[in-house]
Amino acid sequence: MSTSVALSANTLKLAIPFGAGVISLAYLCARLINNDTPRTEYENEEMIPKVPLRKGDLTHDAEYHEDPDSFLLRCEQVYGPVFQLQYLNQVLNVVSGPALAREIHMHEDLSFRDSVEHMTGYRAFINSVIKSHKDVDTRLHFQLIRDGVSTKLSSFTPEIIERMTRALEQQIGSSEGEEAKLIEWPLVALQNVIAATMAQIFMGPEIAESSEVLQTFINCTHDFGLIITQSTKTRNTKKIFQNKANYGYLNAMHKHRQVLVEAAVPVVEQRRQRERLAAEQGVEYDRPQDVLQRMLDTVEEYGFVDLEDICGHLILLVLSSMHTTLEAGMNVLFYLAAYP
Repeated sequence: MSTSVALSANTLKLAIPFGAGVISLAYLCARLINNDTPRTEYENEEMIPKVPLRKGDLTHDAEYHEDPDSFLLRCEQVYGPVFQLQYLNQVLNVVSGPALAREIHMHEDLSFRDSVEHMTGYRAFINSVIKSHKDVDTRLHFQLIRDGVSTKLSSFTPEIIERMTRALEQQIGSSEGEEAKLIEWPLVALQNVIAATMAQIFMGPEIAESSEVLQTFINCTHDFGLIITQSTKTRNTKKIFQNKANYGYLNAMHKHRQVLVEAAVPVVEQRRQRERLAAEQGVEYDRPQDVLQRMLDTVEEYGFVDLEDICGHLILLVLSSMHTTLEAGMNVLFYLAAYP
């Protein structure tokens, strides 16, 4: 599979690690910007212009990080829409322009997932907390969100509003009748709000009250972020292989999973006891609507091994949810700050 890494958020660039892809570069460069005529300037790797290193530099990392957009634009103007850099201890082929970037992104062999694995070896990190569904093509988590959250948003909404209101009051407070409050670390406050809400949806109200569980939601996201955003000064092939073999963060993730297991065990036992009593009394059991209960009810359908495996998959759901929600939440906070 081909791999890619975005070099700048503000420029439409795509980088393909040298030798990592199966897409023919001649094919990729056949349709350049505003030109439907096949081009053959880049029939092989040797024909790609190589950006020379600045005097005294061993890679392009320092020059790129001084001003990413300016550096890439300068390279494009001098060397054309396709050029080669030494960046992140790799040789990268950089392509520019919306047409060519779209061509690459739409190609069936391009995989962002494989790109991240190529750069970080993150699969070892993820597989360390689960016992089932280690296939990279699994759709399990999409199914869990679809069946356990998306179809039940209306029932979740009142609880989410109540939980977020309480968390916002605790983290930010109300300015009504008070002097304005300075939030020095808004991201931390937002993390707590989101963690409380996620805990409500994923683990249920009993477990969501645990401060240790909320802290685990935040900490596991931080630990995973350390891998994805490694410093380029320490990023190297040896480290990636070490990550795949024995990540230094594995023990932390096992600890986070264990926190969820210990919090879930008594709650699961209480729920099963209430369900048995309801059956004995011939009344309908008021089944909890959280994702944990959904996973417990579908153990055979989804093939979970045990409660530890379930909590491992919940950790992965927390990771994806926290990461995708924080940025949107920060935008909301900035809006509230601008229009109180």
